[in-house]
Amino acid sequence: MMNKFVSDDEMREYEEEKRRKGQEMKDLVPVNATVAKDVGWVFSTRFANAELTIIEDAAKRKGMKTGAFIREAALRAAVEPASGASSTVNLTPSEQETLFQALRQVIAPKAEPARPRRTRRSNTAAERA
Repeated sequence: MMNKFVSDDEMREYEEEKRRKGQEMKDLVPVNATVAKDVGWVFSTRFANAELTIIEDAAKRKGMKTGAFIREAALRAAVEPASGASSTVNLTPSEQETLFQALRQVIAPKAEPARPRRTRRSNTAAERA
């Protein structure tokens, strides 16, 4: 049965018969294996030929394997600010002046509230009475 083509139904019946007879482990070879502590995940995605060529070329320029390049790019995209966000703000001179005025109001030193005046303590018994 091992060297001929069989249908799915025939294969299923063959395996079920082995299980009924308690022979499902027969002819298996023991293998020494270890399981990684930090199990990773494999994610499959489709690229057009032109896209993959661009990605492979960029990975080669950086001296990276294609998979590592894709992983790095995906992680970088996941943690960077939303696209279009910029750390530079261009203001017209009038907008700059408005901003500076608002900042001056926020950071201007504020007058401290007046502290209550301390009264002088009496030093003599007559003054205390």
